[in-house]
Amino acid sequence: MVESDSKSRLSKILLILTCVFCGITIVCFAVGLSLFFDQYFKVKSYKEDSCQVKSATYESNSKCIRDSGRKTMYSKCYVPIWNIQIGQNQTLLYNIRGNAEFVVEHVLKQQDRFQVNSVYSCWYNTKNLSEVTWYRPTTYYSFILLIISAIFLPFSIVSLILFCKFRQRPDL
Repeated sequence: MVESDSKSRLSKILLILTCVFCGITIVCFAVGLSLFFDQYFKVKSYKEDSCQVKSATYESNSKCIRDSGRKTMYSKCYVPIWNIQIGQNQTLLYNIRGNAEFVVEHVLKQQDRFQVNSVYSCWYNTKNLSEVTWYRPTTYYSFILLIISAIFLPFSIVSLILFCKFRQRPDL
């Protein structure tokens, strides 16, 4: 009887471990794969070029979401905007929008990184020139999630096999 209780307890622990490992594997794989395909096509269609900053400004928005624990609050935020010219002989101007900040000094620090009348590397979408960014699109985050799912996959399989081996009752 004692052996039966310990096997039952062990099988329940293995069931919980199996569920946790499988859950982590499935979630990381699903999110990583969707992120990979989303970013992969961006990486393929973005091209590096030089961008000259023509002007820098920021806009304020009073409807930025700020999470404060139990409830979501709206707060004023600021978004840096650079008016840029792509390439050497271009006459068209485009905008690069930075990350929203809740403190205007943080926006000014962002703007200090890209000075007016200076030239920096930038990335633009060859299919939609209005999509311009300072940084190259990346698939690193999706690769990290896919690697995590690959690491947890053997643990999921082993814990499932052990659960099936130690399971006594068919209803577990």
